[in-house]
Amino acid sequence: MPRIFVLVCLALSVSSAGWAKPKPKADSAPLASRIGDEKPAKTSFKDEGWGLKLSVPKGWELRRGTDGLVMTSQDAAGFVIVFHFEGTSMEELRSGAGEGLIIDGGNMLRVVGSPRDFGKTGVRVRYQGVVGAKTKVVGYAIGVVSKFDTNAIVLGVFPESEGADRAEAMVEKIAKSMKLSAPRGPKKIKNWKKDLSNTRLDAVVFARSSGFGEDGDGLAGSESLILCKDGSLLERRGDSSTLAALAAGQDVGEQAAMKTQRLGTWDVTEDAAPKLVLSFDDGTTRDAPLAYEGKRLDLSSHRYFWSRATCK
Repeated sequence: MPRIFVLVCLALSVSSAGWAKPKPKADSAPLASRIGDEKPAKTSFKDEGWGLKLSVPKGWELRRGTDGLVMTSQDAAGFVIVFHFEGTSMEELRSGAGEGLIIDGGNMLRVVGSPRDFGKTGVRVRYQGVVGAKTKVVGYAIGVVSKFDTNAIVLGVFPESEGADRAEAMVEKIAKSMKLSAPRGPKKIKNWKKDLSNTRLDAVVFARSSGFGEDGDGLAGSESLILCKDGSLLERRGDSSTLAALAAGQDVGEQAAMKTQRLGTWDVTEDAAPKLVLSFDDGTTRDAPLAYEGKRLDLSSHRYFWSRATCK
């Protein structure tokens, strides 16, 4: 199992060697499906594929970003990010919580004091360090485990001028509001093409010993793939290079938000074993073996959360 707080690198690679995708042609759109960009959540957020529900603090907005669920405020510097981890026990939380953080590959935050328990199912830890040339920042993280394999880490990073107590209060408020439940998904697959139609598949992103990244060597960890009923293939992709700027109090606008674009078409083949076939608008194709067990969906051995999408 990966150690869940170890070297959390917030500079994700946006492609994997076997799944680097071409840019879609702007004039190639044979099908009619479209889906708008997600609007930011301002009061609460729910992800049925993850099995996660939480409250958004007043004055803050939550957007689904490349590195997880990112909360920002126009009236306050810093950010809060919520992401999944693959650990399953309090022991794993405690053992990994003291390793420190890396933001954008070159900004090290060291642990302050020792990790402490947060209730019966969580661990909390403080950090401090410098981002950029000279901006001192404080960080606070809480990791929570559940019996549903829908674990989560809430991490807040703020300029030191905002105060460590403020960071701690913000993260604890969000963590206390979190409700973790069983992820969405059918008990078993009866018809892959039908069951995958009008769904959004979000690549699982979590902290691991080699950094903050995707689960395996499948599709890029920054993706949300959208499979429309008419066969259209869309994706949401974001920019992971803004978190250090947010931590330093810089205004990056909506740069970190996920944007929707068309890629091509999709289908499922079920000859020997089920495969998801992606046909891109430039004429190239990719396919990924499909596996589903215990409400866990894997594409090319890479875990994806599964939720409904409304295609137009």
